[in-house]
Amino acid sequence: MITEEQADESINFLMVKSSEYGKAMSEVAYIENALKRVKAQGMSDSDKKTLGDREMDAYLTDEYMTMLQGYRAAVHAKEELKWQMESHKMRFEKWRTEQFNMRTEAKLAT
Repeated sequence: MITEEQADESINFLMVKSSEYGKAMSEVAYIENALKRVKAQGMSDSDKKTLGDREMDAYLTDEYMTMLQGYRAAVHAKEELKWQMESHKMRFEKWRTEQFNMRTEAKLAT
């Protein structure tokens, strides 16, 4: 059974982490767009003739690889926060259900 204190902790966690989650979401969006810029720059810098070869050169640049590693870290941070928040939401919903059930049982007992 979840205590009222634990339910309050979940609410507080969600309030505190919502801003952090927003920042994580914006970081992912920023890096997704930055990857496009890095790819475009790499293709522009390539001396190859075909589009496929230029694209391959762009993907092989150190800058693209560094940005891709940053993207991986940003997605990890965002998803970790997302699921922490989801677990706190579920814990709070479980507490609400338990409270409702206790009130219903108390009414039926009288």
